[in-house]
Amino acid sequence: MFRSLLLLTLALPLAAQEASPAPAPAAPAAPVEQILLPPEPGRFAELFRRFRTEHAALSPDGRHLAYSVREGEELFVITLDLDHPTTIKARVKVVDDNAATPMMALNQREKTPGRILWLRWVTPNRVVVETNAVHTRTTGTAGNWASWSGAILGFDADGANGRQLASPEDLMEFTQDSGGSFSTTRPSGFAPIAGVTTPDQSPETAALEDESGLALPENEEEEAPAAPGDTTSLQPRSLRIFDFDPKNAGAVTLVSQGAPRGNGNRWLGLYSLNTHTAKLTNLTDDLVRTNEHALLDRQGRVRLTVPATLLSKFPLRYGYQGPEGKNRAKPLDEAVGFSGFSVSPDSYFRERAIPLGFDEDPNVLYYASNLGRDTYGLYSLNLATKQRGGLTLENPAFDLIGAPEAGFTQQDTLVFDRFTHKLAGVRFQANYRTAAWLRPEWQAVQAELEKTLPGRSVELIDWDENARRFLVTTEGPADPGAFYVYERDTKKLMEFVRRAPWVDANHAHTTIPFGFALAGGTRLTGFITTPSQPRMKPIPMIVLCPEEPWARVSPGFQRDVHALAGMGFAVVQFNGRGAWGLGRKQREAITAGYDLVQIEDLATVVTALGQRFQINPKRVALMGRGHGGFI
Repeated sequence: MFRSLLLLTLALPLAAQEASPAPAPAAPAAPVEQILLPPEPGRFAELFRRFRTEHAALSPDGRHLAYSVREGEELFVITLDLDHPTTIKARVKVVDDNAATPMMALNQREKTPGRILWLRWVTPNRVVVETNAVHTRTTGTAGNWASWSGAILGFDADGANGRQLASPEDLMEFTQDSGGSFSTTRPSGFAPIAGVTTPDQSPETAALEDESGLALPENEEEEAPAAPGDTTSLQPRSLRIFDFDPKNAGAVTLVSQGAPRGNGNRWLGLYSLNTHTAKLTNLTDDLVRTNEHALLDRQGRVRLTVPATLLSKFPLRYGYQGPEGKNRAKPLDEAVGFSGFSVSPDSYFRERAIPLGFDEDPNVLYYASNLGRDTYGLYSLNLATKQRGGLTLENPAFDLIGAPEAGFTQQDTLVFDRFTHKLAGVRFQANYRTAAWLRPEWQAVQAELEKTLPGRSVELIDWDENARRFLVTTEGPADPGAFYVYERDTKKLMEFVRRAPWVDANHAHTTIPFGFALAGGTRLTGFITTPSQPRMKPIPMIVLCPEEPWARVSPGFQRDVHALAGMGFAVVQFNGRGAWGLGRKQREAITAGYDLVQIEDLATVVTALGQRFQINPKRVALMGRGHGGFI
């Protein structure tokens, strides 16, 4: 992004040297050891350091905290007792950059940062962590190297009884590699490791798989003739934590995904993992097509699918696979009794309905819709009775969902209470990230904290069983953010760790939101970041163009924005016509002409901000990636 600026900076001293009447004396040659050393970090290196803390969790009894801490290339989890917050109970290393970097991978030029993907307390004394640690092995007749990411770890509050609970190596399936083709099978009753128990296959499931052609008959490995050079082996499945296991205290559920089969399908399995004994129990296994995206219900069954390839004919329709997820898919429109559950170039910016997820009652579907209105609201529908009701959440100014990705919207939109197993609220982006809570007392907590911590997103990410203590995270355009504990009874708010304490005082610049109306009922909104120490006045401006026409400005901390402000520029990010999240009218406005509309909006923003701030309209630079850079 800064390549052009750097080239200009480097070119100036070279030009000056050529014009100099007397060449400067040659510098002595640097020692070989010095040449091999990496260059010294620049003045913005601290700004681009990975955050020190990115995850935190509150124990079910509200007594203990766990949070991540990065030290160099290593990632630790710290635990402490809230009644004695100055004393660390445990410090456990969970992953490092070496463990997260694939071995023997092509084009691997640098280390992959170790990351925590899931961090929660499963009991008042037991922490479970999912990381991106890599497991590498050879596969196939050629012995090619392949890697699978994912490791589940568990330890007690004091750091004792720590162990790896599960990895892709624990969830194996038979694979057959014949050189040019690759297929997988899962014989009925196959248990890949001693610790895994597998439920018997029901006659209905066996009949369905045989009829649909999605599974091989039992014992086909022994009956099918083997071609010369064929080999049969075991291959790991990828895995991720799905949720807490509601039926087994101290357990979590895992979703595992197998390798693609020759007929275009793969296995998707749900397992229960005992976080004390590491015992795995197979709960369900479904076959999903590799060219479809799948939405699981809260029991881990595949209930909805949508094509994942543009080779499919528009409109792309959501398919419903029945109450048990085992039926042949039929259009979701037929299952719910009204139309709108499809997507095409014509409907993407206009009216449609989007499935979000299921309730603990698997018959209840939650969905977003802007049918007959401007913004997306959230609603519920009983698929058994086709009756709507139970949930109606609407906001006149903002969509309650983000732009759908991979056929379905973000999985963190719906927030369920782990203790009651009921829907607790909905996360969405207004000017900042926020939430609409179904319990009035929680909504009051949200409003109070947003008033106390203005100019940033405030999110309740965890709470104890009695909802007396809340774990709160914040982040803003000018603030990397922090984690707090909030006491609802006493209204006490305690900050206990910041994400990037080195950024707060030295690199953050003032960021101000702006917005103004356009003709036709649309608006231009965004943020302008002004340098704390301008190099000249009026201040030169850089406008960051949206990467996609419908992209919306993130309310989070943007490192590149503050680096540019540190160079002396005023930096502008804006939501133009077409931006997602501001209603159908705002999105449809871009269809008048993608390129001209965006350029008009950009010129309008520059003119309007030039009148409100000390901006030099003759010194404006444009930056962007992808489509935004091209326009």
